[in-house]
Amino acid sequence: MSLNWNQLFLTGTVVTLKTSRWSARIQLKPSDLGIEDSDEVQSALSLGCHRLAPAKAFEGIREWTNAARRLVDRYSLNFGLIRGARYVPDAHMEKLMAKLREYRANHDSAVEEFIANYEKVKAEQMPIIEKALKDAAKDEESAARAFERIQAEYPSADEVRAKFGLRWSVYTVQGAKSAAAVTTAADEAQDVKEMISEMVGQLRTDFADKVKDLLSMVKKGGKLSRTSVESALEVLDRVESLNVLGDSVLSGQVQSLRSALAGIDTGSRVEDDFVEGLETIEKELAESVERAVIDAEKNLTGLGRRKIGG
Repeated sequence: MSLNWNQLFLTGTVVTLKTSRWSARIQLKPSDLGIEDSDEVQSALSLGCHRLAPAKAFEGIREWTNAARRLVDRYSLNFGLIRGARYVPDAHMEKLMAKLREYRANHDSAVEEFIANYEKVKAEQMPIIEKALKDAAKDEESAARAFERIQAEYPSADEVRAKFGLRWSVYTVQGAKSAAAVTTAADEAQDVKEMISEMVGQLRTDFADKVKDLLSMVKKGGKLSRTSVESALEVLDRVESLNVLGDSVLSGQVQSLRSALAGIDTGSRVEDDFVEGLETIEKELAESVERAVIDAEKNLTGLGRRKIGG
């Protein structure tokens, strides 16, 4: 079933995920440190002096920020009218919010673990920085001044803690309800067309990529493993649940592939008609994308947007 603009946002929400972190870097040139600028100096600086903490110290925090991004992407489509925003169907919203809260708690715990080890991390990094400076400086006095300058760049533990964040904002989008809003909506028509094209294209690309992967595996080995079939079914579930713009061709192809996969005997050689079916799906998807975008555009009218929460 396809939705018009108002229905789209009665059955879904727009979410933006925001993450922040301490960069643990300083922007200093060799001349700032009283050191001669050369290729050797630049090499030394890139290896240690600009980094106040090693990358591995942030692995625990990075794990949860990356997991949060993957989670939001899994349950949403890009919403081009708001930078960085994602459209989440209501069917996924409760699960997404619950998981995000869980990931934020894990993220915050990882931040606290980093803060607990902050002085240790500094102590371990200091000799690396000092050696890099001594190797690059013309004399010990210049190296010592540079080292003091870099030591002063370290923020306090509380300042570092405040630089990390994992949070999100929730928006509602509604139809135009006045003459002025209708005029604005008309002005934004091209932006909306681009957004619709992208939303349609995202799901088709995800689906087409999986079809391509299946074809590649079959043509290479003649078989599909249980893991490959389960992975394909996960993609089909996601595409089906996010097909809110009513892409009928995509919906039909998802059902066709689901039926074909149901008949696969994992570990046994795949029949030729399965391969032919995949190739037909690829062709029909490529030939119908323009029609799908036009059909979706016809349904989405009456534009406007307003932030209500964060």
